[in-house]
Amino acid sequence: MKPSSFKKARWKQTIDRVQKGMTQSEAEQILGAPSNTVSSGPMEILAYQAEQIGGAVYSIRVAFADGRVSQCYMGYELCEGDCRSQAQKRSERFQLFLAVLLAIVVVLIYAWWKNR
Repeated sequence: MKPSSFKKARWKQTIDRVQKGMTQSEAEQILGAPSNTVSSGPMEILAYQAEQIGGAVYSIRVAFADGRVSQCYMGYELCEGDCRSQAQKRSERFQLFLAVLLAIVVVLIYAWWKNR
């Protein structure tokens, strides 16, 4: 599964707002807190707004050199196995439970209606 064109356009708009030469605090006013650090050293790359889509985690990456933005781009990492968080897994199980419950209610209403 790949990101939708709407999501790509929204990411591009956000990326375009981050200007070369901004400080990390200025970039964070636009992007929020970083999700994680991709690399460190003289060139530090931070990931923002990480989101799993299919078998990959997409994020806006900002490279900082000397504490200033040198570039901003969209990046992704492929997941090995199941990279969903526990909260995502619980949410998916709850949604499945609700779908099954709704199906049972529909079947019971249908059976009641047919036997009237």
